[in-house]
Amino acid sequence: EFHGRGVMYFPDGGWQSGTWHEGDFHGPGEYRGEDGDMIVGTWRYGELVGKVKEHDPNGFLVFDGQYVNSRRHGFGTIYFNDGGRIEGEWCQGALHGQATYWYPDGE
Repeated sequence: EFHGRGVMYFPDGGWQSGTWHEGDFHGPGEYRGEDGDMIVGTWRYGELVGKVKEHDPNGFLVFDGQYVNSRRHGFGTIYFNDGGRIEGEWCQGALHGQATYWYPDGE
């Protein structure tokens, strides 16, 4: 079992950096997928929880919000390359209820 700080490299080229506890990724860390997308957040016994930031391969922030059980859940914001954004509540990975779209000019 993995235990302690380190970096795990995957065969597809992705990696995960942070702390393991009795074999599970646990605590603050980063995950970078094979396509370069990056997730920065906190894991609890292998599940992504709490405040999370998702970035595209170029480092652009695409989501900033809450996660529960490795899914978007709670308040969060999606950012678009054109400057627009959607703010709203998430439930089990999907937008749920009322959301607000902000145009690139801030309207």
